[in-house]
Amino acid sequence: MPEIAKAVSAFPEAVQQSAFDALMAAAAGNAAPAPISDGGGEIAPKKRRSGTRPRKAKPRAENGNAKPRRTAAASQPKIVKELDLRPKGKMSFADFVKAKNPTSNHDKHAVTIYYLSNEAGLGTVSSDDVFTAWRDAGWKLPPDFGASLRLTASKKRFLDTSNSEAVRLLNTGVNRVEHDLPVHTKT
Repeated sequence: MPEIAKAVSAFPEAVQQSAFDALMAAAAGNAAPAPISDGGGEIAPKKRRSGTRPRKAKPRAENGNAKPRRTAAASQPKIVKELDLRPKGKMSFADFVKAKNPTSNHDKHAVTIYYLSNEAGLGTVSSDDVFTAWRDAGWKLPPDFGASLRLTASKKRFLDTSNSEAVRLLNTGVNRVEHDLPVHTKT
């Protein structure tokens, strides 16, 4: 190790780490140590042995990375059959939607979560609950429903979607539903 330290210190400070890595690779018996900079910021390219082909990248699941990528089917929300959108003695979701008349997906998300939290009395609202209400209303579904909820959260700041099992309406969303909807046009 003292010899390696002495050899590394002979290099300019900018390349000492690269020199150390190369020397350690050589000491470990690796045939091709890491490239070393020439001191001017340029790194010499690795030379391939003749007759060899470059390695192909392995798929994520095989090379030990954490998780394989999720597919759209895995994140597709599901219908909640026991969700009551026409509770006795309370306003139905359909009537609430008529009263608020949301037109954008952002407003539809806010109206839905407001209704489920305040009118239907759900303690926690999941993305599946929101999806079920959208289906009940007959609204055209976005291609990726979860991404649509997250977009409303990031762009309009109406929602907190950090937990898809407990989507919350923030004060900006409450104010939008209670005070700004339906949107009145000036005539």
